[in-house]
Amino acid sequence: MVHLSERAGRYLQVAGGEVSNNLFRMVRPELRLELRNALYQAAQKRTNVEVQGLRVALDDGASAVVNLFVRPVLREGDATRGFTLIIFQETGEAAGAEVEPVEVISHTDPLAQQLEEELIRLKSQLRSTVEQHELQQEEFKASNEELQAMNEELRSATEELETGKEELQSVNEELTTVNQELKIKIEELSHSNNDFQNLMNSTDIGTIFLDATLRIKLFTPPARHIFNLIRTDTGRPLSDITSRLDDHELIEDVERVMEKLQVVEREIGTHEGRWYLMRVLPYRMAENRINGVVITFLDITERRRAEEKIQKAHERFRLAEAASNGFIYDWELTSDTVTRSDGLSKVLGYRQDEVAPTSAAWLELIHAEDRPRIEMEGNNALTQNTDQYAVEYRVRHTQGHYISVLDKSLTMRDAGGNVRRIVGSIIDITERKRADEALRLAHEELEQRVHERTIKLAAINEALQLEVTERKQAEDARAHVLGQLVTAQEDERRRIARDLHDQMGQQLTALRLKLETLKHQIGNTEEASAQVEQAQAIARQIETDVDYLARQLRPAALDDIGLKDTLADYVKSWSSHFDIPAEFHASGFDVERLLPEIETNLYRIAQEALNNVSKHAGAARVDVILELRDGHVVLVVEDDGGGFDLEAKADAMRGMGLAGMRERAALIGGAVEVESAPGEGTTIFARAPAVLVAPEGEA
Repeated sequence: MVHLSERAGRYLQVAGGEVSNNLFRMVRPELRLELRNALYQAAQKRTNVEVQGLRVALDDGASAVVNLFVRPVLREGDATRGFTLIIFQETGEAAGAEVEPVEVISHTDPLAQQLEEELIRLKSQLRSTVEQHELQQEEFKASNEELQAMNEELRSATEELETGKEELQSVNEELTTVNQELKIKIEELSHSNNDFQNLMNSTDIGTIFLDATLRIKLFTPPARHIFNLIRTDTGRPLSDITSRLDDHELIEDVERVMEKLQVVEREIGTHEGRWYLMRVLPYRMAENRINGVVITFLDITERRRAEEKIQKAHERFRLAEAASNGFIYDWELTSDTVTRSDGLSKVLGYRQDEVAPTSAAWLELIHAEDRPRIEMEGNNALTQNTDQYAVEYRVRHTQGHYISVLDKSLTMRDAGGNVRRIVGSIIDITERKRADEALRLAHEELEQRVHERTIKLAAINEALQLEVTERKQAEDARAHVLGQLVTAQEDERRRIARDLHDQMGQQLTALRLKLETLKHQIGNTEEASAQVEQAQAIARQIETDVDYLARQLRPAALDDIGLKDTLADYVKSWSSHFDIPAEFHASGFDVERLLPEIETNLYRIAQEALNNVSKHAGAARVDVILELRDGHVVLVVEDDGGGFDLEAKADAMRGMGLAGMRERAALIGGAVEVESAPGEGTTIFARAPAVLVAPEGEA
């Protein structure tokens, strides 16, 4: 079934099992036999068939009388191809298109006639069924024979396929083997390519491969140092590429090699002063066919420089040999062959052919008295581990007299430590020997004069030692007097400061009280009150100045609270008095006190340094640092003033009190240093050994 109308489903029913579109499985059983017979007759006779009066039980329990119409639409020449239209028409409805009935069955006849007609129809159906069966049997037999023939053909084809399969399997195995070999070859080729690429990248030789038309095929990275090559230059003519070479005959050399197949090798230079050994040779294929040119550039700059150095060294050596009045020899011990330089004729007057190139011939020229010593020195050099030695001896000149020479030799050993060669130089030292003799005589004369002079100097030295002793005693006395002077000065400063503080302070206090009383007595007189207030301000300023002057002379707190606190108070007072910002920093002074002499002198050094700042520096800031570290006390006074040149103002520094600061530092075993530069401020360093006051109860 390929198509159903809307109401055709009334005469069909779906059976259980697999879903099928076969008509005979879907049509109702009452219609199946008649429908099969009608279809067969329509297909065989290629005409329309009508079956009437078929009773059918429907799904709703009712029954209907149906007329069945079969209309074939078959292809010409092939009854098995085409379509068939089946129409179900219930009785009482208008029939469709008129059809030519093949057999008409009427249900209006009596029962016997109907049964007879039914029997005749059944026999006819049975006959047609048998004929159809026999026809199908024949068709099946023909089909079976065809299938057997096809089976034979298939069997033959299968055998051929088996044979082909075996051949294909064999070919496949061969292809697998070939594929494996090709894979190995590809890996070897890949390794060779990698090795070749790494060789090209790692070598320092610039190489350019040209084809037969002198176009670039390949080049190594070092070639870029000579030619301005880039990656995309492959395939371009070499003549189109600029280079750094001073030589412009490269293309002619390449063409000559292509023409004559001879290697061209020469040295060429570049604009940067580098040198290369250029080799141009034919590019030969495996079958000895020329397919281009290979150009190599080997950097020989260092070799050229070395050759130049060697040439200069040879020239210097020649000049040195000419100036030294000597010659050089090379003694090969294995063959006992001695090679001498041309200086031999200048030193001894002999030509090269007049002295045999052997050690025995040279030994004959040595003075008989010197030969045993020379032989002993030579044996020691050969037997002992001596790399070089020098010996002086006399040699006969061609004119018959003897001259003195200095023989300096260097031994050359093989891997076993045996001496194989001796290389040395022989220098004429006759004049030097004469000069040495004259020098010896002069030395003896000088020794005599020195001895006489030494006696005189000993007397003078004794007198100088006595003078030095006296000066040292005077210096010690000066230091002692200076210490006493400083002590007396400090005592006098202490007394004056105490008098200023006590007497002047009391008088200024009384003056202030008098002025205050006077201010109350004059009442509200504005002019008089203003004058009294002005006098009080002057009195307060005088009191401040007196207090500052007393501090300058000798602060009383220095004896009571120590250097750190006293100096901190002084820096604060100095900063307020001169209106210059100043900061004081101290470290290491937790509980210890220094000796009074050390504290007093360091205080005076700081006081003098700050006075210099206020007078000369023009500073905007001052830092005072006091530290106790590593057994020393360090005082630093640093300002950011204009500074000065230490060398240019050495005399001015003495006027700035530096000599007094250094004398005070020397009294306590210390020193004072000054650092300054124009525009960078001034720094004064005072350093002295820290001697602490022993706690009470200790010795």
